[in-house]
Amino acid sequence: MIVIGQVLAEPWLSIARDGQFATWLHDPLPENVLVRHSFGRPPGAVLGRLDRWHEWLRWHGRGRSVVPMIDAFVGRRWLDSSQRVGTAAFLNRESVGWHQAMPDVYALQRWKVLGSLGMAMEEKFDYVYFTTASSYVRIAALVERVHDLPSVGVYAGTPMIDGVSGARFASGASRLMSRDVVEQVLLHRREYVNDVMEDVGLGRLIMGLGYELVPWPSLNVDSFDALENLSDAEIKENFHFRMRSGTRQARQDVPLMKALHQRVQGLEER
Repeated sequence: MIVIGQVLAEPWLSIARDGQFATWLHDPLPENVLVRHSFGRPPGAVLGRLDRWHEWLRWHGRGRSVVPMIDAFVGRRWLDSSQRVGTAAFLNRESVGWHQAMPDVYALQRWKVLGSLGMAMEEKFDYVYFTTASSYVRIAALVERVHDLPSVGVYAGTPMIDGVSGARFASGASRLMSRDVVEQVLLHRREYVNDVMEDVGLGRLIMGLGYELVPWPSLNVDSFDALENLSDAEIKENFHFRMRSGTRQARQDVPLMKALHQRVQGLEER
């Protein structure tokens, strides 16, 4: 099961519609692959500005220590809480979405992940793979890599290191868990802290439960020059590409995704 963290706000909505749905999500899926789109409510102008201010403080000056303390204090009583999640179409009638009854802001992403995991457990899957709206995924290559994994105890993804704690974790843009690991995360949800980014907190919980991180490769493509400099071998060796290009007001993810898709199609047709 592939779960894409979507946002019903720009530029992410356009990236999903004009980028992902026009490229790697355009072709029919393999029989053994499901795709689900997880999203919350648009936060609105005021809450959106507050959320961006919250994230700016998290990475600057005294905010590096103050914001986590405030988040931990405020979130402590809500660690067991679950929001309502319903099933709804996303962008078209054929695409299944999970509509979460919460504002889609950075500060609440930990709860969004848990909502997605809870919905996943209602369906049949062996592994669940999380990615983002700005990601391009070669599904067939992902499936091939999954074939090499054990059936249980799997936590895999793009390896990252938290700059504050030094903890290793899998990036929220590309991470995979086996079904038994998802069950354990939900069972130990109170240990999934909210005073760090959601992928850091999830990694701390999973590795604290005794699972090891299986490192998987990933490539950031932040410009057309970067894409042009990728060799055919590099594209073939990777299944996940993150289009981190431009500013929030002028993202270039869509044209980059389309250009990458053309190269991928050309390589696969040879």
